Amino acid sequence: MHRAPAYLMAILGLTACASDVPGGASAPFHIDRSYPAGDGVPYVVNGSLGVAATPIRDLRDVDLALAAALPDIGRAIGVPADQLIAKRVEQDELGMTHVRFAQRAHELPVVGGDLIVHVAANGTITSVSNGARDASGMPTVPQISPSFAADRARSATSEATVTTSPELVYVITSGDGDLHLAWRTDVTGPMVHDTVFVDAIAGDVVARHPHIQPEMWRVIYAGGDVADSTVPSNLVGEEGYAPSDPVARLAYDNTGTTYGCYQQMFQRDSYDNAGADLVSYVHVTKQGARLNNAFWDGQQMVYGDGDGVVFSALPRALDVTAHELTHAVTQSTANLAYVTESGALNEASSDILGATCEAYKAGMVSAKTWMLGEEIFTPNTPGDALRYMNNPTLDAPQYSNGMMSTDYYPERLKVPSGQQPSDSNDHGYVHYNSGIANLAFYLMSEGGPHPRGKTAYTVVGIGIDKASHIWYRALTHYFTPNETFAQARTATEMAAAELYPGPTKTTVSMAWATVGVGSAPVDMSPPTVKITSPTSGSTVNAGFTVTADANDDQGVLRVDFSIDGMVVGSAAAAPYTFTSATSLPAGAHMLVATAYDTINHASDSASVTVASSTCGNACSADQTCNTMTGMCETNGGCSTGGGNVGSSLLLCVGTLVVLRRRRSEHRR
Repeated sequence: MHRAPAYLMAILGLTACASDVPGGASAPFHIDRSYPAGDGVPYVVNGSLGVAATPIRDLRDVDLALAAALPDIGRAIGVPADQLIAKRVEQDELGMTHVRFAQRAHELPVVGGDLIVHVAANGTITSVSNGARDASGMPTVPQISPSFAADRARSATSEATVTTSPELVYVITSGDGDLHLAWRTDVTGPMVHDTVFVDAIAGDVVARHPHIQPEMWRVIYAGGDVADSTVPSNLVGEEGYAPSDPVARLAYDNTGTTYGCYQQMFQRDSYDNAGADLVSYVHVTKQGARLNNAFWDGQQMVYGDGDGVVFSALPRALDVTAHELTHAVTQSTANLAYVTESGALNEASSDILGATCEAYKAGMVSAKTWMLGEEIFTPNTPGDALRYMNNPTLDAPQYSNGMMSTDYYPERLKVPSGQQPSDSNDHGYVHYNSGIANLAFYLMSEGGPHPRGKTAYTVVGIGIDKASHIWYRALTHYFTPNETFAQARTATEMAAAELYPGPTKTTVSMAWATVGVGSAPVDMSPPTVKITSPTSGSTVNAGFTVTADANDDQGVLRVDFSIDGMVVGSAAAAPYTFTSATSLPAGAHMLVATAYDTINHASDSASVTVASSTCGNACSADQTCNTMTGMCETNGGCSTGGGNVGSSLLLCVGTLVVLRRRRSEHRR
């Protein structure tokens, strides 16, 4: 095993000059911030990292555009530029270009060594997401034979039946940069398709990347036969010709809804963003028995009909279809390794975007948005679900062994020392630990505290639309194969800052801090807020408008308006206004405006009196309604009687004089 050296101290002071930029100017290479992984190598570098020499439209433009900048970038991450090979170019809605590089050293691929260069619309390279490690000093000659490696891969895989010819590669096996020379081989069997990496020096299995990523992972076996190619399948429907079989029609409809969700929300054309066919197989069995599973097998969707006890027909659930097709999106973009933390993020991404597509179809967020598979899980038990994004530990009753999904990073499940991630431990508890990211996303969207009080923070939600776009951007443009939770926090913070400048990034940070991934950002300055209209002590008519000024150094998230202690309105952008109800009773009322940033809040108040021309029709025969105060007054007092103030006062004075005269005359 090779551990890359720590470069952090060296790169913090690094300055250089990039090549000539368009127009003949040159740009300094400057690092503003670097985020180190466990081995000290940065997984993100932000700053002014050079300028693309020419526009980048596709892969053919990359070499010319980035040739001068790559050496400095390589030095910043400690990886020689000649090990980086561009493999994909994507443009986004902000005008940015994201160039994903693969890594190759000693003529061998470096699996997991992705690097992503992020180029702003003006050509400036603003950041780099890094999963690569320098393989220059790695051994090149294996000490074990490929046939031995194939045997080890087969023997380490339950019920394995087929392997491909081993290929020599380097593989990075963790987010902290563990690097090995390894034999890579594919192993298949009943519901198994894993790429297994066997250390070419020591002969140990050092990594396993499953391609079948089942949504309904359970320790439940109902036989074999899913991998039996002799079982026939028949074409029952295709685009424009919906199947008549009701279960097949559900798969057809839910696949179409998922496609529409991705196309409308993210402008993505199928899972590969290139219009790939969406192929589904339904009524899949195991040795003739009903299959309690649904999964993406690397090429198509596979659905069982369920046994009617644990699951009903799995195509019934839209979030299951969207979940599985998101595995395909992940495979086509970040390619998150399906083990430990990156595997948990893989599963969480599918839950998150599955919930997004469910809310997209419904046109709203409801309690069911945050429940996964509620339509098909334990059909005889109403109201439960497979997973709960808003409170992950609610799935505990499903497990007879006392386990449950985790919702707090310090309490995440870990593979015991000496064991490898495998089927027996859910590939490093990827489904269980996905609850951490699921809860973080829920808090970004809806806000609130940790459901079990693990932290003292309260998150102010930004809504599922913003949260979904942030997560999708991070997944497709910033995540690298061995992504950790800490790295995912940084990636989503970067995505938030780019998509929604202002306090949204702090909401993302607070959501992660609430689930124990890092600490809360420091914000010592609460916002300021002032009610500018109406002024305190004034008299107003019902249906009046309240206006407030609010400011904050990180941006105001929203201003809430309350009347007499009850929040009655909210404004998310200046001008911060609210109009009261016309049914507001006459009399004195207290107005409060509360401004929020993502951590602090501040309030201002004003007291007003609502006037009434009728005093609520409560005045008796010897009373007159004072329209200025909305109060009934005894006749003979200073009542306006509906007239103007000046004549009212004169009338009042005149009346008093007359009364005095009459009393005097009587005494005489």
